[in-house]
Amino acid sequence: MSGKQPVEVLLRPAVELYTVAACAGAAFLSLVAPWSLALSPSMGVGSALAFGAYGGLPGASAGARVPINVHADEFNELMGDEFIPLINKGGGAGLQVTAYTQTLSDIEARIGNRAKAGQVIGNFNNLFMLRVRETATAELLTRQLPKVEVYTTTIVSGATDSSDIRGATDFTSNTQDRISMSSVPMIEPSHVVGLPKGQCFALLQGGQLWKVRMPLPAPDPDEVMPADLQQLAGYMRQSYSEATQWWEFTSSPALQDTGLPDDLLDDAAAAEPPAVAIATDEDTGNKASP
Repeated sequence: MSGKQPVEVLLRPAVELYTVAACAGAAFLSLVAPWSLALSPSMGVGSALAFGAYGGLPGASAGARVPINVHADEFNELMGDEFIPLINKGGGAGLQVTAYTQTLSDIEARIGNRAKAGQVIGNFNNLFMLRVRETATAELLTRQLPKVEVYTTTIVSGATDSSDIRGATDFTSNTQDRISMSSVPMIEPSHVVGLPKGQCFALLQGGQLWKVRMPLPAPDPDEVMPADLQQLAGYMRQSYSEATQWWEFTSSPALQDTGLPDDLLDDAAAAEPPAVAIATDEDTGNKASP
């Protein structure tokens, strides 16, 4: 987690979510128990819905609406009945919920009620669907799309024999191109099931369909990225400085005690003009300059 407060405070074992919200930080919660316990009133969800996401925080104003983003991975394993008012009324308190799950059946199996599962799904505004194996899950996207009109071309050919035995024509042939219009679904569930890795369909802003292709990370190691969170926290401790007395700091504390590189020192020495030495003759009292 990171924010405007000192790193030592944010990285201590016990951190309140109000502290994370006050410093505009980020918190990663690894929940072993079901999220119904984590979303109990002791966690502050009830007060957030009643007084806003910043209700009760020091220095918070009534008109402040800084959004709080909640990303719930394996959403079906974490949710409970308390999650329904969170996504239903949390938008007015500045909460934005992004949930990740595999199938719709997982949500229904977790709650145990199809009506409540539909209530949860209906409160989300945008839908991103990657490749799924369940047809019912794919139909959540395809049934919301309108049908489109497509044109089909049909070639008709035939021949007709002549009944006049004395005529010069034995038969006549004809070929026709017929164009017809039919209504078909914009996307079939098979299109969602057959999506390649790294691609998805996105239903945004109430009905705009997008085909998204996401860049996949390369397997090669990146020397710029830290190895783990502990190394990242160490970098943060070295380069963090409080902004309460910002006029006393001109640069990062980690760089203040570090000298300039040798190549910069050589360039600086070459750019300086040669010093003029002045010698004093004590016997004569005259000054000589070389």
